[in-house]
Amino acid sequence: MSHPRIASKAPRTFLMYGVIAVVSLLGGSAFSQLPDGQQHGRIMERKLETVHKVMEGIARSDFDQIKQKSQLLHLLSREAGWNVLVTPTYQQMSESFRATVNQLEQAAEIQNLDAVGLAYVKLSISCIECHRYARKEMSRVGMQTDPLKTVPRVGEIPRKSR
Repeated sequence: MSHPRIASKAPRTFLMYGVIAVVSLLGGSAFSQLPDGQQHGRIMERKLETVHKVMEGIARSDFDQIKQKSQLLHLLSREAGWNVLVTPTYQQMSESFRATVNQLEQAAEIQNLDAVGLAYVKLSISCIECHRYARKEMSRVGMQTDPLKTVPRVGEIPRKSR
């Protein structure tokens, strides 16, 4: 027998994933038109904003917000611009991130605040470890190590260098 809360939300979840699949197949990424470095920077900026919204959802026990933002994190991690490095370690870290996001979403689905909190801590650790690894690898090969510094925030006008 299925849990009544889970069963009642199944059609919405199915519909959401269907829309995501169609948009993905049509190449509907908002980031796909940006150069690679900017694409990655915008995705990381969006990830940071989304993680903050997850924390806001935790503070308010807003399980719908937590679930919704978890789904967005998963989608962001599937964007082509997410892959700033093409190494087995980076790919494994990305898969670990997605698995943790799935744990966060599942905990929100059953409205288990303790499990949500634990998944959020795991997610934070995952980000810290991955960013440490990425900075080290990018520095080693002479790449810009902080893509957020190269991307103006939405609404900001970049300064012209003299």
